Amino acid sequence: MILAKTGLTKIFFATDIHGSEVCFRKVVKAASFYGVDVVVLGGDLTGKMIIPITRLREGGYQFYFRGKDITLRTEEEVNKYQDEMKRLGFYIHIFSPEEGAALRKGEEQIANLFRKLMIERLEEWLLYAERETKQVACEFYFMPGNDDGYFIDDVIANSKSFLNVDRSVRTIHGGYEMLSIGYSNSTPWHTPREKSEAEIGKDLNFLISQVSMMDRCVFNIHVPPFNSGLDEAPALDEELRVIYGPGGVSTRPVGSTAVRGAIESYQPLLGLFGHIHESRGCRKINRTFCINPGSVYFEGKLRGCIIALKDGKVANWQLVEG
Repeated sequence: MILAKTGLTKIFFATDIHGSEVCFRKVVKAASFYGVDVVVLGGDLTGKMIIPITRLREGGYQFYFRGKDITLRTEEEVNKYQDEMKRLGFYIHIFSPEEGAALRKGEEQIANLFRKLMIERLEEWLLYAERETKQVACEFYFMPGNDDGYFIDDVIANSKSFLNVDRSVRTIHGGYEMLSIGYSNSTPWHTPREKSEAEIGKDLNFLISQVSMMDRCVFNIHVPPFNSGLDEAPALDEELRVIYGPGGVSTRPVGSTAVRGAIESYQPLLGLFGHIHESRGCRKINRTFCINPGSVYFEGKLRGCIIALKDGKVANWQLVEG
């Protein structure tokens, strides 16, 4: 239910959970735990890696993880490691030696398996969310990010709990409007959902034309604005190796100039961003309060931010982790 344009609206925002099951469950629980009216899960929902476990002919299992060969003797041990891998955002698949050898010969087979595992986990998540949110008086929104393949769109379209808001303007609790875009500008990794700055600018202009109250608008955009302090990523050389300077890892701004330009021109109330895990923080660009909660999903921890909006203003905010 959308309330009138008065009173307090509390938003919980998190992003970039990259397949971490425990982080997704924390997002779902955030509504009741923090007592918020709106939960927004930004882009990059799916994980980045399959951990292959080989079923040995002589019995037991073996896999390679973080520089070590690990041997497991029982199914109970396998299940324990599977739970840990889910927590960290990885996918698990158990192979016979023959299946593993055959799979390594075909990139298309690997891609198909990866797609299958992503879909299965996302379907499990959505069933969990449906069970847990039936009695929760909260609005739940999410969108894919640049790392998410287009094949997940049909899966999340079936969700009865979370609404996919990518490339849309929606009225949310308190009568605020939320403009959402899950794409990023170009990256060195050529991820599925990337666009040129000109294309992002065109998409922004189309959605901005649908906003009726820019002073009560929330920009929910996966890529942060360029040179905002929320987009500082490790600098890479031509071989995609991290560049080190006298003070350690060198960084550079990698956000979107189109997003920066839109914020400066239209000055929405609030900006919710992600994409750059290391750039946790809050900044103001003119009147727009901008947030990137960062991400440490690989530790099984959820980083987020609670924002309270009152009478068309950011009343208070708090970065949280747990």
